[in-house]
Amino acid sequence: MRKLLPAILATLVIGVGGAFAQTGSMNRPSVTPQGSAPGQSGTILSERDIRMKLEVDGYSSVSDLKREGNKYSATATKDGRKVDLSIDARTGAVQPNAL
Repeated sequence: MRKLLPAILATLVIGVGGAFAQTGSMNRPSVTPQGSAPGQSGTILSERDIRMKLEVDGYSSVSDLKREGNKYSATATKDGRKVDLSIDARTGAVQPNAL
């Protein structure tokens, strides 16, 4: 029995550790924190957040969504017109440019 006890304890510890590892990865935030580089404070909105904001703002058929630094760019349709968009990655502010 004394030889079996360490094996049982090790199995229990590994099982509990695995459970913590699995639950931690399921609760991801929707924003990506920025590093401490100068001028890089705050958070960056995820692509999902940007797509949701564009939909709420009346844009549809969002395509070519790409992030470069603190800006996203995309192509979308609003009021029947195709537009190029520049989106602030921190605030979600949209600047349309008609095509």
